[in-house]
Amino acid sequence: MHNNVTDKKDDLHNHLPYEDEERLEKLFAKLDLDGNGKIDIHDLSVALKQLGVHHHYAEKFLQQSDVSKSGDLSLADFIDYVREHEKNLRLHFSHLDKNRD
Repeated sequence: MHNNVTDKKDDLHNHLPYEDEERLEKLFAKLDLDGNGKIDIHDLSVALKQLGVHHHYAEKFLQQSDVSKSGDLSLADFIDYVREHEKNLRLHFSHLDKNRD
């Protein structure tokens, strides 16, 4: 028996190339500082601070990506958010890159 989170994760993983899945799982693990399987505002703020990014961006990212409004992100939510934004960036770039160079 699967729960909705497991089903969503399985569905996302079925549509991701292995390299993308692995890359996003590694990034998620780096951001999940306490290893609880969720990225919360503390995890994200600390990670971004190490990169010299203001904590305001952690709050903004979490607000935009946390569709369930639970205050944290699961791996499935993280993958879904990143994939959607990467897809949008590729679409925008493809319109600019008419000669495909």
